[in-house]
Amino acid sequence: MWRLYQETPNYTKVGKMVKRDPGTVSKYVREYEAAIRAAAVVLHAKEKE
Repeated sequence: MWRLYQETPNYTKVGKMVKRDPGTVSKYVREYEAAIRAAAVVLHAKEKE
């Protein structure tokens, strides 16, 4: 879903493509982006050690 959202930044269109509710698409996209940000923070902290 995240990849499709990057191509078509519209939750409704992605939802129609994968036959899911736009709210579900939004949830997964936000969770994925939060995980990426958290990993970046951890990697950045390890570089400082």
